[in-house]
Amino acid sequence: GAAGVAPTTGKTKWYEWVGYAGLAIAAVGLALVTAGASIPATICFAAGAVAGGISAGGHLADTARLGTATTATVVLDVAQIAASFASFGAMSITVKAGSAAAALAGSRWFVPLIGTAAGADVVQLAAFTDITFTELKKVQNGAGTPEDKQRAMAVLLTQFVVAGGLTVLSVQGARNVRTLAGQPLELVEQNGVKVLRVAGESTPEPAPRPESSATSSGHSPPTGGPPNVAHDASAEARIKTTPPPGAEHDGMPHPPASASDPERWLANLEASLGPEENAKLAKMKADKTAQQMHDMFGGDLDGARERVRTAGRLDQERAAVAAQSKERVVDLRKQIADRGLMDDPEIHDIVTGKAAKTPKARLAMLRDKLVAKILRAEAEHAHPGTEVLDGVKIYEKLPEANSEEWEAKNPGKKKDGLTRRDDGLYMQRGEIDMMVVERQSSGKANVIAREEIKTGARDTNADARAQLDNQTDLLRDAAAGRKIIRLEVGDRDITAEIDLASDTAASKSTRGPAGKGFDKSLGVSASDLEALCKDVLDNGVAAGKGTP
Repeated sequence: GAAGVAPTTGKTKWYEWVGYAGLAIAAVGLALVTAGASIPATICFAAGAVAGGISAGGHLADTARLGTATTATVVLDVAQIAASFASFGAMSITVKAGSAAAALAGSRWFVPLIGTAAGADVVQLAAFTDITFTELKKVQNGAGTPEDKQRAMAVLLTQFVVAGGLTVLSVQGARNVRTLAGQPLELVEQNGVKVLRVAGESTPEPAPRPESSATSSGHSPPTGGPPNVAHDASAEARIKTTPPPGAEHDGMPHPPASASDPERWLANLEASLGPEENAKLAKMKADKTAQQMHDMFGGDLDGARERVRTAGRLDQERAAVAAQSKERVVDLRKQIADRGLMDDPEIHDIVTGKAAKTPKARLAMLRDKLVAKILRAEAEHAHPGTEVLDGVKIYEKLPEANSEEWEAKNPGKKKDGLTRRDDGLYMQRGEIDMMVVERQSSGKANVIAREEIKTGARDTNADARAQLDNQTDLLRDAAAGRKIIRLEVGDRDITAEIDLASDTAASKSTRGPAGKGFDKSLGVSASDLEALCKDVLDNGVAAGKGTP
């Protein structure tokens, strides 16, 4: 080690075997992509990414122990570890969401993880560049015939070019993700192919060319790479063709249109659309030339017509959601007045500033509490003969005898949720927004439904679903005796009243603002709900029930 000499056995190191396994798993993923199984392929790529990170970690530890590590190899290994686990995180989100498109729309971590993986890939390439040129010099100055040297140098340069190309794909995928993030997306069929794009599609895009599915494009092995969400993970792009001479569209013959005659092509498109569809097309082609419109649709007349019609339908759906949201606001105002919710003690504490001090916190609490009380009443009406519980807190019993012992074992950790009960120390693990139980004539009550409710503009279905799943795990472990939990409604312990095992058969759903992809809709948009609650809060303050 210190002398620069280390004993060797000729055997393959364990981390090299892990690296080979990662490559094999990634190869299986490529085969699955070819077969159209995008989610199993993503799982394989994620496993390959983890294997690559573990292999890099083993190599880093081994070279450090032997004293053979260089700055370039350390940077390469660390970057590969970072890229591997960032890719694993992104692909795990993809698998859980069901597609790269759903992951992009539903998780706030998806874009940062892909960006981290791409950044680590760039660092890897920089380190690999240094290593490659060092090895090239060694080959040039070393022993061997000119033919052997040329062959070795060709292998090194090929590896470098492949690594560079994969890095470019990784960065391009990350850029595509960041471009799409935060924009309304839609999945449309174009000539039988599903394509993910910005709703309404008003920006030009290049003529389509064959690509592999989103899951198979990403950064370099062995990390596996983040998904490219330019298209949905279950779809592939294909070459679009212009209609042949004399082809009919909607029963109307049209003269041939070629790539060299974009004005004729655009005229044919306009002639095949109705008045409302042409109005939508006019918005899509604002400030664009006929050539740009032709290129935006890839010269595919059938696909262009379908995309315009889809964009029109989306506009109509959004208008319908907006109208329904306004109607729901009227209904919510009426329920607030009819039920006297502004006189409810919990609502009163929020309005008066007792429960929260800042206006922003009071508004968020008021929004959640009003929605919870209204939904509880609606659930009681929908489930006659049952009991609807809201705000059910879940606590897990800890092994420590007191908070001092817990702090000693968990230095630096926040004590939020840590609480003392008569039988020991507990940590709050969550809150069930709404739980419907059915009381039995004898024995414990059965859980028949649980809901996780979100009301904010930034809330996502993925977050709500994750909370549901965490609650499911806690209830299952408690029913099996693996954990001790405590369910509380207000100051009342209801744990002994509930058959925890019955939760396995209960329906579980998410609910949130209209148009945000939740299992169930609140029937009102996030912006309309926010405006309603702000108005209610301001009126409560003006009426002397609270403080500004």
